Amino acid sequence: MKTCCCCWGLRQGTIASAVWTLVLGCLNSCYGIYALVAEYQDGVTNPHAQMDGIYSSPAVLVMNLVLYLIWIAVSIVTIIAAVMANRFLLLPWILTSFLYVIYTTILIILICVNEPSSPVAWMLFVTCVIIMAVNIYALTCVVSFYIELGKKSTAYRHTKVLVTSDHAQ
Repeated sequence: MKTCCCCWGLRQGTIASAVWTLVLGCLNSCYGIYALVAEYQDGVTNPHAQMDGIYSSPAVLVMNLVLYLIWIAVSIVTIIAAVMANRFLLLPWILTSFLYVIYTTILIILICVNEPSSPVAWMLFVTCVIIMAVNIYALTCVVSFYIELGKKSTAYRHTKVLVTSDHAQ
């Protein structure tokens, strides 16, 4: 992959991917906090009331919240990494996003198995599939930028060795 979104370079695509996951993480964290408050407080409508599957348990809500908060922090680091062209600071985002894609895949399977006839579950299913597709594209863009930075780093080291050995003669 040489460009992201057909017109941006990989650096801009990496920044856009990090901003996407930053916004997604913030929105989902706010929702997760609301869902946890609704779980434990009377008078607050529980958004998971229509879905009694595994994804409505407080443990899963806390796990989601922790994952999204980590993703927010990692997204900020990724923006800095893209601006500074620091290859190794991209690795936490790549790992976190890969884990999120696996998590979303598991969630999609659970929705299909546990709630095959619920309209709310199907709305969640469609949303998860769209978000997963965008995340896979974003992951491809950031991994391509990571590889490109690795090639530039190798070329720079190779050139530096050649120049140094020429001056030594």
